[in-house]
Formats: sequence, C-alpha cells, structure tokens
Amino acid sequence: MEAAMKTIRNLEIDGMSGDACVQKVNTALKGVPNVTTTAVKVGSATITADQAGSTAAVVAVNGAGYKARESLRTGSANGTPHTTPAQTPSQTPSQTPTGKNAAAPTPTTSKVTEDPSTSAAPATPAVAAV
Repeated sequence: MEAAMKTIRNLEIDGMSGDACVQKVNTALKGVPNVTTTAVKVGSATITADQAGSTAAVVAVNGAGYKARESLRTGSANGTPHTTPAQTPSQTPSQTPTGKNAAAPTPTTSKVTEDPSTSAAPATPAVAAV
C-alpha cells in the first residue's frame, strides 16, 4: 500500500486576535498525528500533511474554538506549488443546482380575458330633467 503524499497546506483561521490565539492553535496542532506545523500567525497556519492530516488539523483548530479551513493555495513538501480545492470537514454540496445545467425558474403569469358576450355595456349617466 502506498503512503499518502504529504504536502504543504495553508489553513485560513477565523477568530484569532493575538499571541494567545496563536499559542492555542499551535497547541491544538501539536496533538494531530502526521501533521508538522511550519508556522502559525493570526489568521493562518502552514502545515505539512496528507489530506487526512489536513482534515484532522482543521477539526483540531475548530475544536480549539476557531473556524479553520484549508485555503486554495498549497504546495508539495518539496516546495512545488499546486492548487487544491478548499474544504472543511463539515462542508456538504449545495442542495440547489447551479451552473449552466441548472433549470431556470419558470415564470407563472395569469392573463384574464373577457368574453365580449358577457360584458355589460358601460352605464349611461342619468340626466336630470330641469
């Protein structure tokens, strides 16, 4: 069985505001097996991990009270950049179809037509006799 390839991955982290947050995220990431933390700063972390490790790192950071997700830009462990889709473990596909194959809503209109045989002639105003 082939081992999963470890790559450099960037996590975007919402809710961090200072050094105490950086320490808390560092501590959370240290407990994740098969993940090496390269750098943590307010708003982000750089790790080296395979996809399973990256997912576990996101879960660990979220468990520490922050909102983490893998950013779009990552690189291989040897420094070669590549792009992967951003994801969070709780992401699910949208239930609403989108794109060119999505069906457009059908407009509903109601047109009222009058039957000339049933319409009454306009009333003639009464003229008072003088």
